[in-house]
Amino acid sequence: MKTVALTSNPRKDENYSIARKVCEYLKDHFHLICDEKMNISEAERVSVDEIRERADIMIVIGGDGTILRFCRFLCKKETPVLGINMGRLGFLAEVEVEDLERGMKALIEGDYKIERRSMLYGSIIRGGRPVDKFNALNDVVVSCSSFKRMVNTKIKIDGVLAGSYASDGIIAATPTGSTAYSLSAGGPIVDSSLDVTVLTPICPHTLSSRSIIVPTYKPIEIEVWSKSAKGLLLTVDGQEGFYLQNDDVVRICRSRYKSHLIKIEDRNFYDILKNKISERTV
Repeated sequence: MKTVALTSNPRKDENYSIARKVCEYLKDHFHLICDEKMNISEAERVSVDEIRERADIMIVIGGDGTILRFCRFLCKKETPVLGINMGRLGFLAEVEVEDLERGMKALIEGDYKIERRSMLYGSIIRGGRPVDKFNALNDVVVSCSSFKRMVNTKIKIDGVLAGSYASDGIIAATPTGSTAYSLSAGGPIVDSSLDVTVLTPICPHTLSSRSIIVPTYKPIEIEVWSKSAKGLLLTVDGQEGFYLQNDDVVRICRSRYKSHLIKIEDRNFYDILKNKISERTV
């Protein structure tokens, strides 16, 4: 019997009511385990490390942020993730709450596909040596947390200087992340099947800066400097943070890992784009 793991964002799934409904649908078909922080008795409560080791399928109840976190957490094990949307947009989620019964029926019957999404691998180089490393599904952002401070960056692509920017920061996004922060910063929407990285400056202090789309086999280096060096910050998917120093270099390339998302409906990227992006409101 396959093991299905559950996690739920308690701020969105009040009293874990949706998690309990999921358990009710699946209890006779799978062995159910859940994050030990969840206050439910319908599944075996285990640590997140046990989830990573034991889960054959991961169900994430929440918004895109919760889904992103577990995609990164499980990418090395290639565990497929099914997102149930409890957020506003839910671009990564496959199942809406009103379609929960249909989604669980498809999961039970194995009527789904697994979509593999490319990720970025990055490292922070200081004094010629790596000091941190990370994987990202959405984006890697270099910025300055200090008030009204610019970040000066030099961008090298495949070892060649591609440009220098004075801006509020730089976003390196995957196609998956092209519909997130990068889009808000004026970047292009990129088909999720492509194997590219999108470099987008944030509020550049020039009239001519544009996004650059780079094939992932070409490594990217971002050298950073700011008058407020203590405020230099690198964020991964908007969730993990690393403090940078002047003259640090952020190296980004294709990750050896991919995120595995369960797809139930036969919808392509452009169907989702039309339905989800058009829902954005101020």
